[in-house]
Amino acid sequence: MPSRTSPRHMMRRSPRPSPPDGGSPRRTCVGCRAARDQDGLVRIVADAAGGVAVNPTRVVGRSAYLCPSLACLEQALRRKALPRALRVELPALDAEALRRLFAGEAVPRRRASGDENIGGS
Repeated sequence: MPSRTSPRHMMRRSPRPSPPDGGSPRRTCVGCRAARDQDGLVRIVADAAGGVAVNPTRVVGRSAYLCPSLACLEQALRRKALPRALRVELPALDAEALRRLFAGEAVPRRRASGDENIGGS
């Protein structure tokens, strides 16, 4: 008979540790790989329809974070880190449209307008 010293249903998962300063969670830029506060990064999301949104307010899907500079976007595209993080093929990811949209939205996340989509439906 197997031992029942620590059944799975009785084990508790510890909650995620909160940031020590009580601020926002830290995320890593896929371009320069610098860890920064989530509020200071631009979020790029691949939705289920195959489109990509920059700085969405409430969109569920694979996401990646970038510093608000075109240099980080270019580095992420050159290293193919952005398509890898989003798990999207590069032909489906319209790099030129993403550059234009990113240039207009390269402001940290907490922005009122941000439901801009690229591709998809």
